[in-house]
Amino acid sequence: MMRYVMKHAKKKEHKVLKLFNTPLKRIGIFALATVIGVGSVVTVMAATNKATILDNGVPYRVNLTTTDTDELLEKANITLGADDIVERDDTNGVVIQVRRAMETTVKADGAETAVNANYGDKVADVIAKAGVSLDDNDVVNTDKDSKLTEDTDIVVTRYHRITLVENGTSQTLEVPEGTVANALQTAGIALGKEDVLSIAENEPVADGMEITVQRVAYATQTVTETVPFETQVVETEELYQGETKIQTAGVNGTKTVVKECKFVNGQLAESTDVAVISETAPVAEVQLVGTKAKPAAAKPAASSANTSAPKKETISGNTIVDASGKVLNVARVLTGQCTAYTGGGITATGAPAAVGRVAVNPNVIPYGTKLYIASPDGSIVYGYAIASDTGGALMSGQVLVDLYYDTLGECINFGRRPMNVYILA
Repeated sequence: MMRYVMKHAKKKEHKVLKLFNTPLKRIGIFALATVIGVGSVVTVMAATNKATILDNGVPYRVNLTTTDTDELLEKANITLGADDIVERDDTNGVVIQVRRAMETTVKADGAETAVNANYGDKVADVIAKAGVSLDDNDVVNTDKDSKLTEDTDIVVTRYHRITLVENGTSQTLEVPEGTVANALQTAGIALGKEDVLSIAENEPVADGMEITVQRVAYATQTVTETVPFETQVVETEELYQGETKIQTAGVNGTKTVVKECKFVNGQLAESTDVAVISETAPVAEVQLVGTKAKPAAAKPAASSANTSAPKKETISGNTIVDASGKVLNVARVLTGQCTAYTGGGITATGAPAAVGRVAVNPNVIPYGTKLYIASPDGSIVYGYAIASDTGGALMSGQVLVDLYYDTLGECINFGRRPMNVYILA
């Protein structure tokens, strides 16, 4: 048996007969019988006595009183349009399919494309005809290998690979096209009222996009804090210059407060005191600083330093003699209150804390400046030093230089006292 395919034209005289999709001129019944064999046609007619016509899948049965396709269609009252396709298959009886011309829409990438197609066309072919290319991870709402029907609505959904970071944990997801909000919904992530997104919810997703969700939570905490004591310096003539004595030991206070805390991804971001439950005031430390002059054990050979009060003083071409008798060229000398500290660690310049590396206000004494430090009366000699570190008291001007010692005992012995800081030329 043979299968015939014919696309209908407006006039019967110009209809095209297709044999396995190869165009042939339409011939009469006698010639057709000659080509395929009169005996075969008679055998089919005798065996079936009926022809089946499928018009867009709707079946019709007509008496097989003729072998002519057009006459059989007329018997079924089927009128063809200009772009309708007629296919005939005589393999197992006479079966004629009419595939009507139709316009369908392919929705993809935010656009709708109208495509002229025929009932029964392969969905994948219609998508290609619309100029839409499919990737492996794209999804079509109907089977790509299925046949087009009057009810087929073709929608192509693109999928994008994104990275989602939540609470510091990263995951890679394939999400359908849409907005960031759609992607979060697909991932099963619900946002809290205070949560923060790195990308606006209404932004469209794209391949390679990284979306960060910062979880924000609030909690109330009760905290007991230490209130540090202050140090009061009192000058006295009962002590020699450079000598100090603790008259009243300082005692830290405490304060128990209720705090409103904000956490971002589980980490404390900020807190605000909302109530004070209890408070113990600190006791200020009173430190006596001697002002009584005593004979200097060694004085600088030449210096124009004014030791009466902290000030900046320029010395041009002057020299001092260090503890070993070496003469040093001095660019200038600063006199002011100095303190001591210990404990190791790393200085502000990145060098390890050590004796000879002292803390300064870098706006007054730049980092890296070479120094020689001794008390105005020469009784205390710290010696050579390099400006390497800084601190709050230094930046506020309360202290000129903070001297590093190896032990806490040395720091206590030094206390707080006025010193000459010679800036070496």
